[in-house]
Amino acid sequence: MRDPLISIIIPNFNRAALIIETLESVKAQSYTNWEAFVIDDGSSDQSIEVIQDFSKDDKRFKLIKREREPKGAPTCRNIGIEYAKGDYIIFLDSDDLLAPSCLESRVN
Repeated sequence: MRDPLISIIIPNFNRAALIIETLESVKAQSYTNWEAFVIDDGSSDQSIEVIQDFSKDDKRFKLIKREREPKGAPTCRNIGIEYAKGDYIIFLDSDDLLAPSCLESRVN
């Protein structure tokens, strides 16, 4: 029996200064069977570069650029759901932080 896969969906818009902490908190999880989709909503700051750096270092992070209307977090979440393969889905905002045992606690 395999551990359930958790899909984490994070909309992002111009949060380069904050999203790094959010992604670090995901990366630090004690439960490791997860995938994280960061859906960028047309950022004009350094968000794309920050997210791409995480994607290079850890293939569980995936950057998706919103290419359809309307703009906004709900559309980004819906796009994330379309890509998600997890048994469970968790929505985060780009400034949320997870405790290191958050996913493990939720699975248990």
